[in-house]
Amino acid sequence: MRDLLIPLCCCGVSFAVFVLPVVAGLWKMFEKAGRPGWESLVPIYNGYVLTIEICKLDMMMFILQFVPVANIYSALMVSLELAKRFGKEQGFGIGIFLLPMIFIPLLGFSKDAVYDNSPGASGGGSGRPRRRDEYDDE
Repeated sequence: MRDLLIPLCCCGVSFAVFVLPVVAGLWKMFEKAGRPGWESLVPIYNGYVLTIEICKLDMMMFILQFVPVANIYSALMVSLELAKRFGKEQGFGIGIFLLPMIFIPLLGFSKDAVYDNSPGASGGGSGRPRRRDEYDDE
C-alpha cells in the first residue's frame, strides 16, 4: 500500500505546482481579453481561441500546433504574440514559451498586463496603445 501512496503523492504535488497555476492564469488571461474564463478549460478549443481570437494570428498557426516539430515554432509565435498583446516585451514571450507555469499566472494576475485588441498591437509599455501627439514624426 505504501508503495502506491508515494507515486500518488508525487503526482498530486506535481499537479498542484505545474498545472493549477497555468489553469488559473489562463482563466484570468482569457477574462482580461474579453473571453469567458471557461474557454480556457476546453482542450483544443482553448488553443483555437488563444491563437485566432486573442493573439489574432492566422489559421495556419493553429493548424501547425498539430504538426510535430512545427508545433514548437507555432507555440513560440503564439507566446511572443501573446506577450505583445498584453504589452510585454519579447523576453516575457520567451518566458511564456519556456516556463508557462510562472509566466502565464504573471500575465493573468498582474495589474499592469492589459490586453490590447488593436490590429497592430505593440509590445512594451502599459499595454494600451500609445496616443500620438504633435511632436511625433510620421
